[in-house]
Amino acid sequence: MTVKDIIESGIVESYVLGLLDATERAQFEVYLDQYPELQQELARVEQTIAQFAATHAVEPPPQLQEKIWNALQQHAPTDQVPASVPSKRLTPRRWVAIVGAAILLESAAIIAGGVVLLKLHTRVEQVEANLASIQRDHHQTVARLNQGLDDLRLLTRALGGKALAVTLKGTKQQPSARATLWWEKSSGELLLVTPILEPLNTQEQYQLWAIVRGKPVDAGVFSPDSLRLVYPMKPVPSAEGFAVTIEPRGGSAVPTLSRMVLVGMLPSPRLTERGTR
Repeated sequence: MTVKDIIESGIVESYVLGLLDATERAQFEVYLDQYPELQQELARVEQTIAQFAATHAVEPPPQLQEKIWNALQQHAPTDQVPASVPSKRLTPRRWVAIVGAAILLESAAIIAGGVVLLKLHTRVEQVEANLASIQRDHHQTVARLNQGLDDLRLLTRALGGKALAVTLKGTKQQPSARATLWWEKSSGELLLVTPILEPLNTQEQYQLWAIVRGKPVDAGVFSPDSLRLVYPMKPVPSAEGFAVTIEPRGGSAVPTLSRMVLVGMLPSPRLTERGTR
């Protein structure tokens, strides 16, 4: 048990108010010898309770003093005290002081109990907050794993078929940008894989374009994030190449050529035929 645990347990307040049994008191005094910080906390609590007692001390009115004294006299023992023995009977004022001290002690005990409950409540809130944080992390991890599985299924299906890999390279806008497209010509299915692009503000998105007969055709918008590896795009039945531009969120009807960040062209069929001869 650390000194912090000891302080937060409320044992210091209980020690000052005399609420500990002999075993607990002895153990606490052992802790006092071990931890200077605990001695400082004890002094602070004693000072706080003393200040509270001084601030809230009220002199009972004379009528109340007399009533308390009369009630005590009625229940006092009737045996006579020998004249030779000095009387140790307490004066009315002393009895009132004792009763007042007892009431004050009970009030202080209630306050100390409130302090302990407040500390316990604070610790419970901390534990609840930690559990909520762990739960959020768990949900994020599960979401990341599920997304990874979905991406692997898409890639496996693409690689298992006759998908064509098209490499997209960065332009002057983003020289280090990179991405790969897997294009299944027979179905037109198009997968954008592991795009390496700069982050955009919330008002912008990247838009993929298929170049068909020299004209750009919208192939969908996307926003790269850390959870995804594969982005399914709009099917494209035919294309000579692909490009990516930065557009307003939701996409544009025509590409903003000045903000093109990726481009990749397919080999010309004639060049391919010549190369195979």
